[in-house]
Amino acid sequence: MAPKKRARTAAAASSSPSSEPAPSAPKLTLCGGTPHHPSLTGLWRDERLTDFAVCAEGVEFKAHRVALASSSKYFLNLFESGMRDAADATHALQGIRPAALKALLAFVYEGACEIDEGLLTEVLEVSARLMVDALKDACANAIGARLAPSNALNAW
Repeated sequence: MAPKKRARTAAAASSSPSSEPAPSAPKLTLCGGTPHHPSLTGLWRDERLTDFAVCAEGVEFKAHRVALASSSKYFLNLFESGMRDAADATHALQGIRPAALKALLAFVYEGACEIDEGLLTEVLEVSARLMVDALKDACANAIGARLAPSNALNAW
């Protein structure tokens, strides 16, 4: 039976030369959306007068139905469907990580969002799934601008 490894203490970890913090991924700003009125965006940031919550992996993001419906065909169809989910105050989205949903909501309200470059394809997938066309186009353009022979297969 192999011996169990002991957990390293924070002090030991910080004294080793290989414990330098990992470099953060480059930030990328996606633009091209139509921002909502600044007062509505302010209400969203302050979580005031929100009437809906979207959940990703148990993390809840508050929003306004009208803002979601005006920017996302997915939410417009959901709210107009007459189904029970349309009347619920919370809607869970399976298979979407909170960072991608947070970026999508920022884009919906502000017309732009800042993400880590490594999140680009995930935000593209989420924007396509939730039918936020302006964000999908911004992601596709950003991926196209970064396309090179060395990463073409990954993009494909």
